[in-house]
Amino acid sequence: MERYCFKTAVGEVVYYPSRVWSSTIAIKGEKYILIDPQYHFLKDTTRPDEIWLTHTHPDHILSINKFEGIPVYAHPEGLEILVSPFPDRASTKREIASAINVVENFKSLKGFRKTTLKRMVETIIRMHSLPFINIKGVRGVKQVYKMSDGEKRYGIRIFYIPGHTPDSLCFYIKEDGICATGDLIMGGVRSGEPFYTRF
Repeated sequence: MERYCFKTAVGEVVYYPSRVWSSTIAIKGEKYILIDPQYHFLKDTTRPDEIWLTHTHPDHILSINKFEGIPVYAHPEGLEILVSPFPDRASTKREIASAINVVENFKSLKGFRKTTLKRMVETIIRMHSLPFINIKGVRGVKQVYKMSDGEKRYGIRIFYIPGHTPDSLCFYIKEDGICATGDLIMGGVRSGEPFYTRF
């Protein structure tokens, strides 16, 4: 499994890139923290102390129910999605409502054109969500906690960064210029290039 390791002020940071779903980051310091853990990662790790989520899109929460009894930390807006019986459906519903709200605010669109665009947007979002149908809720992961904007945990600063989703978070290690942003910052990656940027 491909990975990148960094020695930082808060401990070792290991980045496990994924070319398909979300990537996983392990921080091995004062606490062992997994950020956006994925199923493919489970065979390579010991049990973490905490799970942190950059946001609650289905590909970022796909494996959290595999970590029974481990506390999960997320943006307050993501908590409702995490505790719902089917987080994938709750996330999709939020995405559709948000996108339709944007279309509603297009002043130049009216009538049939606006209705058609809303239906197209809903269809595209539902199609994007198909691989994640019926992700089970956080069974066994009963400890779900909110993170606060500006909070500092174990030397890592947490910031609210709504944009990609309303519940997006980033995790910043100032001393090393490392910031885990989830999907807020994405770009084209050519084969052979690392999936990270040092500031």
